[in-house]
Amino acid sequence: GAAEKTQTEVLGTCISCRRRWDDYRASVRCSTCGVPVLMCESCAEAAKASGSQSARCQLCVEGRITSKAEFRSVELHRNAEASKGIYRMLHDGEEMPPGTQAQPEPEAASASGGAASAAAANPKGIT
Repeated sequence: GAAEKTQTEVLGTCISCRRRWDDYRASVRCSTCGVPVLMCESCAEAAKASGSQSARCQLCVEGRITSKAEFRSVELHRNAEASKGIYRMLHDGEEMPPGTQAQPEPEAASASGGAASAAAANPKGIT
């Protein structure tokens, strides 16, 4: 009847203790990529008390990404490859001409303290 309680299924687990957990209210984020990670309240409180709020998401662990700089480097490479694929799709399989995509130099990005922005060349005037 109407008085029956419906039981919800817990879909996730705490990244620290593996307890069934599916609430992001602890506001814990991956220390390398910044995505929210599941951490139960007791583990989040223990991490906060010890001053160690460093947690990594499963993708960063599996990909062996250990720092933000390494994550950014992988992300830049992935984006460059995706750009080449999109160019091929838009140009009937034609390869992207050399020098048409400006990539920020890793040294320039770290020296300025942020990501350098560069515009890609647009030889065919595509908008």
